[in-house]
Amino acid sequence: MFFSPAFLSMLGTAFLFAALTVPGFILGRFFEKESGGASVGLILQYAAMPALVFFSLCDPVPASFGVLPLAASAAIPAVLAVLLFFVTGFVFPNGGPEKKRRVLRVCSVFPNCGFFGIPLAAAVFPDQPEVKLCVAVFNVVSTVIYLTLGTFMMSGVGEPKKALKAVAGAPVLWAAVLGMLFSLTGLSGTLGFVVTYSSLLSALCTPLAMIGLGMSLARSEKLLLFDSGMLRAALVRLVLSPVIAVALTLPFGDRALTDAMLVCAGVCTAGSVPALTARYGGDGAYAAGCTFFTTVLSVVTLPLLYRLSSFLPL
Repeated sequence: MFFSPAFLSMLGTAFLFAALTVPGFILGRFFEKESGGASVGLILQYAAMPALVFFSLCDPVPASFGVLPLAASAAIPAVLAVLLFFVTGFVFPNGGPEKKRRVLRVCSVFPNCGFFGIPLAAAVFPDQPEVKLCVAVFNVVSTVIYLTLGTFMMSGVGEPKKALKAVAGAPVLWAAVLGMLFSLTGLSGTLGFVVTYSSLLSALCTPLAMIGLGMSLARSEKLLLFDSGMLRAALVRLVLSPVIAVALTLPFGDRALTDAMLVCAGVCTAGSVPALTARYGGDGAYAAGCTFFTTVLSVVTLPLLYRLSSFLPL
């Protein structure tokens, strides 16, 4: 049966996640037009997202799960980002507005693995902690690449010292280190109240991220006018990226790894791209529109690709 329970679960969960942009749009359009989105972003950056990363990594690694899939989960986002960096150079060639080109390239390369991928994996694969663990590892590496390569792609200027400072000070990175410490030492059982508290904060991540995206959408009258650039970015982000990621997992023959990498690489554009765009003088509203476009399309593309991947002989 094509419409398997996992397929329907992924479809329904992705739809509900995307639907959370609606209350954010209403808030941004009719109630809060200036500081609300920035406040949401700060809560996500310094509280909800670190809690989600910590919570996703603090559980003990399943005894049956080897080191190789975890190593692959760390290597694949780096390989994927480099490949997509060069691919988008051809998909979005020089000649048009440079700032718009930078937005489209970043939207194509970087996935919303944290706000979308981790909660989606937890909802669709509740009895497979190894899937959530691989997604969490991918997310940490992807975040580091986003803070370095993503910043370079958006700004057009290489600033190694600033990039390293951003990585070293990233709350997500320190949350990952702490989560792995809890996992390896068994502190998750001893200090269970810390895990419980982090789970409460982590539950805020997806609702706040989607509401924040809706508030960003509300700031512009042009966001419903999607263009061919957004369509090309969506094809790279939602089709080419997961296909490459799945292909990279095939030599390992591990179903959990394949499912995890498909979720990571097949989700929509990173929710922080509009803020990054605005920081470097770009059109944050256009970036929000592109992010929203990939979010809506991912509701269909990700479940379909997941179902098709289930036929692979792993």
